Amino acid sequence: MIHLPTASWNVAKVKELFLPFEQERILSIPLSVRLLNDSICWDLEKGGDYSVRSAYRAIFGDYEAEIRTSGSSSSNFWGRMWAAATLPRVKVFFWRARRGALPTLVGLSKRIPGKNIVCSVCRVEDESELHCLRDCITARLLWDECDLGSAMTGCFQSFGELAAACFERLPREEHGLFMTVCWEIWGARNRWIFEGERCDPRRSMDYVTKLISELKGEEGKGGCVVGRARQRWIPPPAGWAKLNVDGGVCEGLGSSAGAVIRDEKGMALLAAAWSFEDLWEPRIAEAKALLLGVKAAVEAGFVRVVVESGCQGLINAMKSQEDGRSCFHMILDDTRHFCSLLGSVSWSFVRREGNRVAHVLAHSMPWEVGGRVWVADFPSTVCSTLTVYLSMNES
Repeated sequence: MIHLPTASWNVAKVKELFLPFEQERILSIPLSVRLLNDSICWDLEKGGDYSVRSAYRAIFGDYEAEIRTSGSSSSNFWGRMWAAATLPRVKVFFWRARRGALPTLVGLSKRIPGKNIVCSVCRVEDESELHCLRDCITARLLWDECDLGSAMTGCFQSFGELAAACFERLPREEHGLFMTVCWEIWGARNRWIFEGERCDPRRSMDYVTKLISELKGEEGKGGCVVGRARQRWIPPPAGWAKLNVDGGVCEGLGSSAGAVIRDEKGMALLAAAWSFEDLWEPRIAEAKALLLGVKAAVEAGFVRVVVESGCQGLINAMKSQEDGRSCFHMILDDTRHFCSLLGSVSWSFVRREGNRVAHVLAHSMPWEVGGRVWVADFPSTVCSTLTVYLSMNES
Protein backbone atom coordinates (compact mmCIF):
# COMPACT_ATOMS: atom_id res chain seq x y z
CA MET A 1 0.00 0.00 0.00
CA ILE A 2 2.87 2.41 0.76
CA HIS A 3 5.92 3.00 -1.40
CA LEU A 4 8.57 3.20 1.32
CA PRO A 5 11.45 4.91 -0.58
CA THR A 6 9.27 7.95 -1.35
CA ALA A 7 6.86 7.67 1.62
CA SER A 8 3.90 7.84 -0.77
CA TRP A 9 0.84 5.74 -1.53
CA ASN A 10 1.06 2.95 -4.07
CA VAL A 11 -1.72 4.49 -6.16
CA ALA A 12 -2.09 1.50 -8.47
CA LYS A 13 -2.62 -0.83 -5.51
CA VAL A 14 -5.08 1.56 -3.84
CA LYS A 15 -7.14 1.78 -7.04
CA GLU A 16 -7.04 -2.01 -7.39
CA LEU A 17 -8.33 -2.74 -3.89
CA PHE A 18 -10.79 0.06 -3.05
CA LEU A 19 -13.93 1.70 -4.36
CA PRO A 20 -13.64 5.20 -5.90
CA PHE A 21 -14.89 7.08 -2.82
CA GLU A 22 -12.50 5.06 -0.63
CA GLN A 23 -9.61 5.73 -3.01
CA GLU A 24 -10.21 9.47 -2.79
CA ARG A 25 -10.26 9.42 1.00
CA ILE A 26 -7.11 7.27 1.28
CA LEU A 27 -5.15 9.38 -1.22
CA SER A 28 -6.06 12.54 0.71
CA ILE A 29 -4.15 11.27 3.77
CA PRO A 30 -0.55 12.57 3.73
CA LEU A 31 2.27 10.27 4.84
CA SER A 32 5.25 11.17 7.00
CA VAL A 33 8.71 10.97 5.44
CA ARG A 34 9.85 9.63 8.83
CA LEU A 35 7.50 6.62 8.40
CA LEU A 36 5.98 6.92 11.86
CA ASN A 37 3.73 4.34 13.48
CA ASP A 38 0.04 4.72 12.71
CA SER A 39 -1.97 7.00 14.99
CA ILE A 40 -5.56 8.18 15.11
CA CYS A 41 -6.35 11.85 14.57
CA TRP A 42 -9.56 13.84 14.03
CA ASP A 43 -9.04 16.17 11.08
CA LEU A 44 -12.28 18.09 11.63
CA GLU A 45 -10.52 19.92 14.45
CA LYS A 46 -7.42 22.02 13.90
CA GLY A 47 -5.36 20.20 16.54
CA GLY A 48 -6.41 16.70 15.50
CA ASP A 49 -8.32 15.91 18.72
CA TYR A 50 -11.96 14.75 18.66
CA SER A 51 -14.68 17.14 19.79
CA VAL A 52 -18.44 16.70 20.02
CA ARG A 53 -18.90 20.13 18.43
CA SER A 54 -17.12 19.23 15.19
CA ALA A 55 -18.83 15.82 15.02
CA TYR A 56 -22.24 17.46 15.43
CA ARG A 57 -21.53 19.94 12.65
CA ALA A 58 -20.21 17.19 10.36
CA ILE A 59 -23.30 15.03 10.88
CA PHE A 60 -26.02 17.66 10.74
CA GLY A 61 -24.36 20.52 8.83
CA ASP A 62 -26.03 22.85 11.31
CA TYR A 63 -24.99 26.51 11.01
CA GLU A 64 -26.26 27.17 14.51
CA ALA A 65 -24.27 24.33 16.11
CA GLU A 66 -21.17 26.47 16.57
CA ILE A 67 -23.22 29.14 18.33
CA ARG A 68 -24.82 26.64 20.70
CA THR A 69 -21.63 24.72 21.49
CA SER A 70 -19.16 27.61 21.69
CA GLY A 71 -20.97 30.69 22.91
CA SER A 72 -17.97 32.71 24.12
CA SER A 73 -15.88 32.31 20.95
CA SER A 74 -18.95 33.03 18.83
CA SER A 75 -19.66 36.22 20.77
CA ASN A 76 -16.07 37.27 20.23
CA PHE A 77 -16.47 36.72 16.48
CA TRP A 78 -19.67 38.76 16.27
CA GLY A 79 -18.08 41.54 18.28
CA ARG A 80 -15.13 41.76 15.88
CA MET A 81 -17.46 41.58 12.90
CA TRP A 82 -19.67 44.49 14.01
CA ALA A 83 -16.57 46.52 14.93
CA ALA A 84 -14.87 45.96 11.56
CA ALA A 85 -14.02 49.00 9.41
CA THR A 86 -16.60 48.63 6.65
CA LEU A 87 -20.06 49.83 5.67
CA PRO A 88 -23.15 48.87 7.72
CA ARG A 89 -24.77 47.17 4.71
CA VAL A 90 -21.64 45.04 4.30
CA LYS A 91 -21.85 43.95 7.94
CA VAL A 92 -25.51 42.97 7.53
CA PHE A 93 -24.66 40.99 4.40
CA PHE A 94 -21.78 39.23 6.15
CA TRP A 95 -23.96 38.43 9.16
CA ARG A 96 -26.49 36.78 6.84
CA ALA A 97 -23.74 34.89 4.97
CA ARG A 98 -22.30 33.46 8.15
CA ARG A 99 -25.75 32.43 9.37
CA GLY A 100 -26.41 30.63 6.07
CA ALA A 101 -29.22 33.05 5.23
CA LEU A 102 -28.23 34.19 1.73
CA PRO A 103 -30.65 33.28 -1.10
CA THR A 104 -28.42 30.58 -2.57
CA LEU A 105 -29.92 27.66 -4.47
CA VAL A 106 -29.00 25.31 -1.62
CA GLY A 107 -30.84 27.57 0.82
CA LEU A 108 -33.86 27.96 -1.45
CA SER A 109 -34.08 24.19 -1.95
CA LYS A 110 -34.88 23.83 1.77
CA ARG A 111 -38.07 25.83 1.12
CA ILE A 112 -38.76 24.66 -2.43
CA PRO A 113 -38.34 20.86 -2.60
CA GLY A 114 -36.92 19.56 -5.87
CA LYS A 115 -35.27 22.84 -6.85
CA ASN A 116 -32.04 22.49 -8.83
CA ILE A 117 -29.10 23.44 -6.58
CA VAL A 118 -26.21 23.41 -9.08
CA CYS A 119 -24.36 26.74 -9.28
CA SER A 120 -25.87 29.13 -11.84
CA VAL A 121 -22.43 30.45 -12.88
CA CYS A 122 -19.94 27.57 -13.06
CA ARG A 123 -22.47 24.69 -13.11
CA VAL A 124 -19.93 22.49 -11.33
CA GLU A 125 -20.84 22.40 -7.61
CA ASP A 126 -23.87 23.01 -5.43
CA GLU A 127 -24.57 26.70 -4.90
CA SER A 128 -23.93 27.22 -1.17
CA GLU A 129 -22.55 30.28 0.61
CA LEU A 130 -19.11 28.64 0.78
CA HIS A 131 -19.12 27.90 -2.96
CA CYS A 132 -20.38 31.35 -3.96
CA LEU A 133 -17.94 33.31 -1.81
CA ARG A 134 -14.79 31.17 -2.09
CA ASP A 135 -14.84 28.42 -4.71
CA CYS A 136 -16.81 29.69 -7.71
CA ILE A 137 -14.99 31.33 -10.63
CA THR A 138 -16.19 34.83 -9.68
CA ALA A 139 -14.84 34.46 -6.15
CA ARG A 140 -11.53 33.03 -7.30
CA LEU A 141 -10.95 35.93 -9.70
CA LEU A 142 -11.46 38.52 -6.95
CA TRP A 143 -9.45 36.68 -4.29
CA ASP A 144 -6.53 36.39 -6.71
CA GLU A 145 -6.75 40.12 -7.43
CA CYS A 146 -6.67 41.19 -3.78
CA ASP A 147 -4.20 38.58 -2.47
CA LEU A 148 -6.32 37.59 0.53
CA GLY A 149 -6.85 34.10 -0.87
CA SER A 150 -3.98 32.59 1.14
CA ALA A 151 -6.05 33.06 4.32
CA MET A 152 -8.86 30.89 2.92
CA THR A 153 -7.06 27.58 2.41
CA GLY A 154 -8.33 24.54 4.26
CA CYS A 155 -11.31 22.21 4.45
CA PHE A 156 -14.50 23.82 5.80
CA GLN A 157 -18.03 22.54 6.15
CA SER A 158 -19.65 25.95 5.77
CA PHE A 159 -18.92 29.61 5.07
CA GLY A 160 -19.43 30.23 8.78
CA GLU A 161 -16.42 28.04 9.57
CA LEU A 162 -14.37 29.74 6.85
CA ALA A 163 -15.25 33.20 8.16
CA ALA A 164 -14.23 32.27 11.70
CA ALA A 165 -10.91 30.85 10.46
CA CYS A 166 -10.15 33.95 8.37
CA PHE A 167 -10.87 36.24 11.32
CA GLU A 168 -8.25 34.29 13.26
CA ARG A 169 -5.68 34.27 10.45
CA LEU A 170 -6.00 37.88 9.30
CA PRO A 171 -4.95 40.97 11.28
CA ARG A 172 -7.90 42.77 12.87
CA GLU A 173 -7.44 45.78 10.59
CA GLU A 174 -8.08 43.57 7.54
CA HIS A 175 -11.39 42.12 8.73
CA GLY A 176 -13.34 44.94 7.10
CA LEU A 177 -11.51 44.41 3.82
CA PHE A 178 -12.25 40.68 3.91
CA MET A 179 -15.94 41.32 4.53
CA THR A 180 -16.15 43.96 1.79
CA VAL A 181 -14.54 41.66 -0.79
CA CYS A 182 -17.10 38.96 0.09
CA TRP A 183 -19.89 41.52 -0.40
CA GLU A 184 -18.49 42.61 -3.78
CA ILE A 185 -18.13 38.96 -4.88
CA TRP A 186 -21.83 38.47 -4.18
CA GLY A 187 -22.70 41.62 -6.13
CA ALA A 188 -20.47 40.73 -9.10
CA ARG A 189 -21.97 37.26 -9.13
CA ASN A 190 -25.54 38.57 -9.23
CA ARG A 191 -24.68 41.01 -12.02
CA TRP A 192 -23.28 38.11 -14.02
CA ILE A 193 -26.41 35.97 -13.47
CA PHE A 194 -29.17 38.56 -13.81
CA GLU A 195 -27.63 41.22 -16.08
CA GLY A 196 -25.18 39.16 -18.14
CA GLU A 197 -22.26 41.36 -17.00
CA ARG A 198 -19.12 39.24 -16.79
CA CYS A 199 -16.86 39.73 -13.80
CA ASP A 200 -14.04 42.27 -14.09
CA PRO A 201 -11.88 41.59 -11.02
CA ARG A 202 -9.74 44.72 -11.38
CA ARG A 203 -12.78 47.01 -11.59
CA SER A 204 -14.40 45.24 -8.64
CA MET A 205 -11.27 45.68 -6.53
CA ASP A 206 -11.02 49.34 -7.56
CA TYR A 207 -14.54 49.76 -6.16
CA VAL A 208 -13.63 47.95 -2.92
CA THR A 209 -10.52 50.10 -2.59
CA LYS A 210 -12.55 53.26 -3.06
CA LEU A 211 -15.08 52.23 -0.40
CA ILE A 212 -12.43 51.35 2.16
CA SER A 213 -10.45 54.53 1.38
CA GLU A 214 -13.47 56.79 1.79
CA LEU A 215 -14.43 55.03 5.01
CA LYS A 216 -10.96 55.65 6.42
CA GLY A 217 -10.92 59.21 5.11
CA GLU A 218 -8.06 58.40 2.76
CA GLU A 219 -7.64 59.02 -0.92
CA GLY A 220 -7.66 55.84 -3.07
CA LYS A 221 -4.33 55.14 -4.72
CA GLY A 222 -4.72 52.98 -7.80
CA GLY A 223 -6.20 49.55 -8.29
CA CYS A 224 -4.53 47.73 -5.44
CA VAL A 225 -6.13 47.10 -2.11
CA VAL A 226 -5.52 49.86 0.41
CA GLY A 227 -2.19 49.37 2.16
CA ARG A 228 -1.29 46.54 -0.22
CA ALA A 229 1.09 47.58 -2.94
CA ARG A 230 2.09 44.79 -5.27
CA GLN A 231 4.74 42.97 -3.30
CA ARG A 232 8.16 42.36 -4.81
CA TRP A 233 10.47 39.49 -4.06
CA ILE A 234 13.02 40.72 -1.51
CA PRO A 235 16.57 39.25 -1.70
CA PRO A 236 18.00 37.50 1.38
CA PRO A 237 20.89 38.97 3.39
CA ALA A 238 24.40 38.38 2.06
CA GLY A 239 25.56 34.86 2.79
CA TRP A 240 22.01 33.52 2.95
CA ALA A 241 19.80 31.81 0.37
CA LYS A 242 16.06 32.31 0.04
CA LEU A 243 13.74 29.37 -0.53
CA ASN A 244 10.29 30.14 -1.96
CA VAL A 245 7.67 27.38 -2.03
CA ASP A 246 4.11 26.96 -3.26
CA GLY A 247 1.64 24.09 -3.32
CA GLY A 248 -1.36 23.41 -5.48
CA VAL A 249 -4.20 21.02 -6.24
CA CYS A 250 -4.89 19.95 -9.83
CA GLU A 251 -8.50 18.77 -10.09
CA GLY A 252 -8.74 15.32 -11.60
CA LEU A 253 -4.98 14.76 -11.44
CA GLY A 254 -3.62 15.18 -7.92
CA SER A 255 -1.43 17.64 -6.05
CA SER A 256 1.68 19.62 -6.96
CA ALA A 257 4.48 21.63 -5.34
CA GLY A 258 7.18 24.00 -6.51
CA ALA A 259 10.32 25.47 -4.94
CA VAL A 260 13.07 27.85 -6.00
CA ILE A 261 16.24 28.86 -4.16
CA ARG A 262 17.91 32.20 -5.01
CA ASP A 263 20.90 34.17 -3.73
CA GLU A 264 21.11 37.81 -2.65
CA LYS A 265 21.40 38.91 -6.30
CA GLY A 266 18.21 37.11 -7.27
CA MET A 267 20.01 34.46 -9.29
CA ALA A 268 18.44 30.99 -9.21
CA LEU A 269 20.56 28.32 -7.55
CA LEU A 270 17.99 25.52 -7.58
CA ALA A 271 14.46 24.95 -8.85
CA ALA A 272 12.20 21.95 -8.25
CA ALA A 273 8.72 20.76 -9.14
CA TRP A 274 6.80 17.77 -7.80
CA SER A 275 3.56 16.15 -8.93
CA PHE A 276 1.62 13.54 -6.98
CA GLU A 277 -1.49 11.47 -7.53
CA ASP A 278 -2.34 12.07 -3.86
CA LEU A 279 -5.51 14.16 -3.49
CA TRP A 280 -4.51 16.57 -0.72
CA GLU A 281 -6.54 19.53 0.45
CA PRO A 282 -4.91 22.95 -0.26
CA ARG A 283 -3.48 23.47 3.24
CA ILE A 284 -1.82 20.04 3.14
CA ALA A 285 -0.44 20.75 -0.34
CA GLU A 286 1.10 24.01 0.94
CA ALA A 287 2.64 22.23 3.94
CA LYS A 288 4.01 19.45 1.72
CA ALA A 289 5.57 22.06 -0.59
CA LEU A 290 7.30 23.60 2.43
CA LEU A 291 8.58 20.20 3.54
CA LEU A 292 9.84 19.24 0.08
CA GLY A 293 11.52 22.61 -0.40
CA VAL A 294 13.36 22.45 2.94
CA LYS A 295 14.36 18.84 2.23
CA ALA A 296 15.75 19.89 -1.18
CA ALA A 297 17.72 22.72 0.47
CA VAL A 298 19.26 20.28 2.96
CA GLU A 299 20.16 17.77 0.25
CA ALA A 300 21.74 20.54 -1.88
CA GLY A 301 24.00 21.56 1.00
CA PHE A 302 22.59 24.98 1.88
CA VAL A 303 23.28 26.14 5.43
CA ARG A 304 21.54 29.48 6.07
CA VAL A 305 18.11 29.72 4.49
CA VAL A 306 15.22 32.19 4.55
CA VAL A 307 12.07 30.12 3.91
CA GLU A 308 9.18 32.00 2.30
CA SER A 309 5.63 30.88 1.51
CA GLY A 310 2.38 32.52 0.43
CA CYS A 311 0.43 30.61 3.10
CA GLN A 312 0.39 32.86 6.15
CA GLY A 313 -1.19 30.26 8.44
CA LEU A 314 1.59 27.83 7.60
CA ILE A 315 4.36 30.34 8.27
CA ASN A 316 2.72 31.41 11.55
CA ALA A 317 2.51 27.76 12.61
CA MET A 318 6.22 27.26 11.97
CA LYS A 319 7.19 30.47 13.76
CA SER A 320 5.09 29.67 16.82
CA GLN A 321 6.15 26.00 16.97
CA GLU A 322 2.47 25.05 16.78
CA ASP A 323 1.84 21.51 17.98
CA GLY A 324 -0.98 19.05 17.39
CA ARG A 325 -1.98 15.54 16.32
CA SER A 326 -3.48 16.29 12.90
CA CYS A 327 -2.05 15.37 9.48
CA PHE A 328 -1.08 19.02 9.05
CA HIS A 329 0.97 18.99 12.26
CA MET A 330 2.63 15.73 11.26
CA ILE A 331 3.99 17.50 8.16
CA LEU A 332 5.14 20.43 10.30
CA ASP A 333 7.08 17.96 12.48
CA ASP A 334 8.67 16.44 9.36
CA THR A 335 9.70 19.93 8.26
CA ARG A 336 11.21 20.73 11.66
CA HIS A 337 13.25 17.52 11.42
CA PHE A 338 14.90 18.74 8.20
CA CYS A 339 15.27 22.29 9.55
CA SER A 340 17.39 20.84 12.37
CA LEU A 341 19.88 19.78 9.69
CA LEU A 342 20.34 23.39 8.51
CA GLY A 343 22.61 25.87 10.24
CA SER A 344 20.11 28.74 10.45
CA VAL A 345 16.49 29.13 9.29
CA SER A 346 14.15 32.11 9.29
CA TRP A 347 10.52 32.23 8.19
CA SER A 348 8.80 34.79 5.98
CA PHE A 349 5.32 35.27 4.54
CA VAL A 350 4.98 36.78 1.06
CA ARG A 351 1.92 37.46 -1.05
CA ARG A 352 1.46 35.79 -4.40
CA GLU A 353 3.12 38.57 -6.42
CA GLY A 354 6.32 37.99 -4.47
CA ASN A 355 6.07 34.22 -4.79
CA ARG A 356 5.44 34.01 -8.53
CA VAL A 357 8.38 31.77 -9.50
CA ALA A 358 7.42 29.05 -7.00
CA HIS A 359 3.81 29.43 -8.13
CA VAL A 360 4.83 28.83 -11.76
CA LEU A 361 6.77 25.71 -10.76
CA ALA A 362 3.80 24.35 -8.80
CA HIS A 363 1.04 25.19 -11.28
CA SER A 364 2.41 25.66 -14.80
CA MET A 365 4.81 22.77 -15.39
CA PRO A 366 3.82 19.78 -17.59
CA TRP A 367 2.05 17.18 -15.45
CA GLU A 368 4.41 14.31 -14.71
CA VAL A 369 4.17 12.23 -11.53
CA GLY A 370 7.40 12.45 -9.53
CA GLY A 371 9.96 15.14 -8.78
CA ARG A 372 12.27 17.16 -11.00
CA VAL A 373 15.18 19.26 -9.73
CA TRP A 374 17.23 21.76 -11.78
CA VAL A 375 20.50 23.46 -10.81
CA ALA A 376 21.11 24.74 -14.36
CA ASP A 377 19.24 24.88 -17.69
CA PHE A 378 16.05 25.93 -15.91
CA PRO A 379 12.69 25.55 -17.73
CA SER A 380 11.84 28.47 -20.04
CA THR A 381 8.76 29.46 -18.01
CA VAL A 382 10.93 29.77 -14.90
CA CYS A 383 13.64 31.75 -16.73
CA SER A 384 11.14 34.26 -18.09
CA THR A 385 9.56 34.77 -14.64
CA LEU A 386 12.98 35.18 -13.05
CA THR A 387 13.89 37.81 -15.67
CA VAL A 388 10.77 39.82 -14.82
CA TYR A 389 11.61 39.73 -11.11
CA LEU A 390 15.21 40.79 -11.66
CA SER A 391 14.06 43.78 -13.73
CA MET A 392 11.50 44.73 -11.04
CA ASN A 393 14.15 44.67 -8.29
CA GLU A 394 16.57 46.72 -10.37
CA SER A 395 14.00 49.42 -11.17
